[in-house]
Amino acid sequence: MHEGSLICNRYLLIRLLDQGGMASVWLARDTKLNSDVALKFLSEKLSEDISAVNNFRAEWEISSKLIHPNIVKVFEYFANENSQPFFSMEYIEGNSISVLSEGNFLKTLKPFLLVIDALDYAHNQGVYHGDLKSNNILLNKRGKPVLIDFGISFYQPNKKNEDGSISSSDIFSLGILIHEILVGVPPKNNKIIDDSVEKKSSRKIKLLIKEMINPNDEKRPSLKKLASSLVEEGISPGNAVSSSLSDSEDEKKLVVRNFNKNTDRLGNQDNRIKNPDEGISPQVFWVSLSLILTFCFFVFFILPDKVEKEFEAPQQQFSEIDQSLIDENKDNTENTDEQKKMAEEMLDKILIELNNLKNQGVSKWGGVDFRNAEENYKLGDQEYLNFNYAKALNYYREAFKNIDKLSKTVDDQLSINLKSAEKAYKDNNFNDAIYFFDIVVSIKPDNPEYQSFYERALVLEDVLDLYSTAIKKNNQKEFKDAKELILRSLALDPKYGPSIDLLSEIERNILRKNFEFRMTEGFEALSSFDFVSARVLFLEAKKLYPESQEVVDAILQLDQAEKDRFISNMEKDLIILEDGEQWENAVELYKEVLAADPDLQFAREGLDRALFRSDISSKLDNYIENYNSLNDIDILQEATNLLIKVSAFERKPRLEEQISELSRLLKRASTPIDVQLVSDNLTNVRILKIGSFSYFSKEIIKLRPGNYTAIGIRNGYRDVRIDFTVAPENDAEPIRIVCEEMI
Repeated sequence: MHEGSLICNRYLLIRLLDQGGMASVWLARDTKLNSDVALKFLSEKLSEDISAVNNFRAEWEISSKLIHPNIVKVFEYFANENSQPFFSMEYIEGNSISVLSEGNFLKTLKPFLLVIDALDYAHNQGVYHGDLKSNNILLNKRGKPVLIDFGISFYQPNKKNEDGSISSSDIFSLGILIHEILVGVPPKNNKIIDDSVEKKSSRKIKLLIKEMINPNDEKRPSLKKLASSLVEEGISPGNAVSSSLSDSEDEKKLVVRNFNKNTDRLGNQDNRIKNPDEGISPQVFWVSLSLILTFCFFVFFILPDKVEKEFEAPQQQFSEIDQSLIDENKDNTENTDEQKKMAEEMLDKILIELNNLKNQGVSKWGGVDFRNAEENYKLGDQEYLNFNYAKALNYYREAFKNIDKLSKTVDDQLSINLKSAEKAYKDNNFNDAIYFFDIVVSIKPDNPEYQSFYERALVLEDVLDLYSTAIKKNNQKEFKDAKELILRSLALDPKYGPSIDLLSEIERNILRKNFEFRMTEGFEALSSFDFVSARVLFLEAKKLYPESQEVVDAILQLDQAEKDRFISNMEKDLIILEDGEQWENAVELYKEVLAADPDLQFAREGLDRALFRSDISSKLDNYIENYNSLNDIDILQEATNLLIKVSAFERKPRLEEQISELSRLLKRASTPIDVQLVSDNLTNVRILKIGSFSYFSKEIIKLRPGNYTAIGIRNGYRDVRIDFTVAPENDAEPIRIVCEEMI
C-alpha cells in the first residue's frame, strides 16, 4: 500500500494517518460516494493469523452496532485472499481532546459530557471501550468530540450495565483523562494532585475525580451520576471551544441529552441499531451469494456423479422400464431445468428489490405485505433447496408481487408518515413524533431535513421539560434561572419556536428588571446628593431603554436637583466671600451662578454689588501701591475724593485697612520736604511739573513727597535728565544737575 493506490477498485489512498503494531489507518477517497473516509487495515504480518483476523472482524462488528453522534461511524468490512482485511469508517479531521489541556474547566469539560453520553449509550448496547485516552477522543473542526478505536473493547450484550466492574473501568480511565486535561499531567500513582485540581477547577470536581479513580470499583460513580454532578457544577454539554480548533463555522446545534431524565431511552433513540432486518448487510449478501454459488456447483458438478453412482444398476434393469416412462422423465427434466432457471431469475429480482426496500426501512412500515413477502421468500428458498423449483417459482412470484406492491407505495408511505410526524411534533407528542420520523428517515436516510427533524424529535421530551420549567421560573420572576433553562432547551433544539419566543420574553424581562434596578439605584443616589453616581446609573438605564420617557424625566429631575444644589452651595460661598471682602472672587462666582440660571435676581444684584466694590477696592489698592504718584495734584485730589466716598461704607477689616493706609499716604503726600539742588551756575535747570530755576550753584526748594524729574540744559553740551524721589524716609542728599559732556 502506498499513496495513490486504488483499493478494491473503490478507495484511493491519500496518506497514512496512523501506524501501529496491529493495524494502520489511512485517509482515502471513496470514489464511489465521492467522500473522504478512514480505512483501518490489519497489519500484514497478522493477516495470516486466524485469531487476529477474527478479533479484527469482531472490532468491526462491535463498532458497526454503535450509532451515536459522538462515536465514530463504521461502515463496510472487506476481506479477500489478495489483500489485508480492512474496514471503512468516518474520517474525523481534527485534533485529540488533549488540545484542551489546562483550559478553563467550565469550557474544557463541556465536550466530556458528550463523551459521557456516548459511553452511556455504548454501555447500554453492551459495549465497553476499555482504552479511553486522549488519542481516542478526537475533536472535529467544529469541536465536537468523537470516540474512536474500539479495538480492545468488551462486548457483553446480555449483561449491559449489570457488570459494574466492566463499566467502571471506563469511568476510571475517564477520571485519569479528565485529571490530565485539567492539570496537564495524570494522577501520581492513581492519586490526584489535590491542590492543582482544585485550583484548576473546583472542590466538587476534585472530589468527583477522586471517586472516579477509587481503587474500589464499587465506589466509583455511575455515568449518570457523573454527568449530573458536572451539570450541577455549572458545566453544560457542548462542543469544545479552543483557539486550536477551526473557527470556519460557529456550530451551535449540539446533540445533547439530559442525563437526569429518561436515561433508559438513550440506548434506543435510533431504532435502526436494533433492527437486524433493515437493509441487507454486506456479510448477509456475500454469504447468500456464496450459498447460491455453492448450490449451483453442487447441482451441476457433484450431484450428477453422485446420482450416477447411487443409481448405477445392471443393464437389464433398464430393459424392464417402460419406454413411455423414460420419455416422460425426459420431459420432466427439461421442465425442471427451465423452472430452476426461472426461479433463479425471479430470485435475483427479489434480492435487488428487497435490498432497496430494506435500505428504505421497509420493516418499519411494510406491515402485512412485507411479512407476506418475507414469508413467501423464505418458503421459496425452502422449496428451492428441496429441488421443488416449480413451487419455489410460485412462492418467489408471490413474494415479488408483495415487494412490487410495497415499492409502489414508498412515496405514499413517506407522505403519510411525514404528515403524522409533523402533526405529532406540533402537538408535542414526542413518542409518536419519534416513531413517525424514524420511519421517514428510514425511507429517506440521505435527506438532511428529515434527519434534522428526527434528531429534534429525539430530544423533544427533554425540550418540553426544560421549557415548562422555564415558564414557571419566568412567572416567579426568577429570570436568571429561567434563561439558563431555556438556553439548555435551545442547545437541544435551536429551532424550537416556543423556546425561541420564551427566550425573547425572558430577555425582555431581564432587561426590564435591570432597567428598574438601575433607576432605583439612581434615585437613591439622587436623594443622597450623589449626583455623579445618579447620572451614571440613569445613563446605564438609558442604554437599556434608549427611548424611555422615565429616563428623560429622571435626568431632568437630576439636572434640576444638581442646579439647585449648586446654587445653594454658591450662595453660601458668596456670603463668605462678601463677608471676607473678596470682591474679585465674588464677581467670578456670581457669573457662574448666572450662567447656570440667568434669571436669578439675587445673583444679578450681587454681581452689580460685587463689581462696584471690586472696582472701589482695586482703585484704593492702586493708590496705595503707587503712592509716589500722589505728588500729582490731580491724582491727589482723586484719591482724596475716593477716600471721602468710601468712608461712608460699612467698615470691614479690609476696607478699614485700605482707608487707614490711604489716609496716611495722602497726609504724607501733602507735607512738603526741603530738597537741596546743586548746579554749576552754567546749566539752566528745570523740574518738570514744578518750574524753571535758571542758573544757580545751590538752591533749596520745598517739594511734596513723590517722584520728580530735573532737566539741565547748556549750549554746546549734552542735556542731562535726573530722576529722583522725595520721601520723608529718604536721606536728604543734594540733587546735582550739571551739563558736563561737550557736544
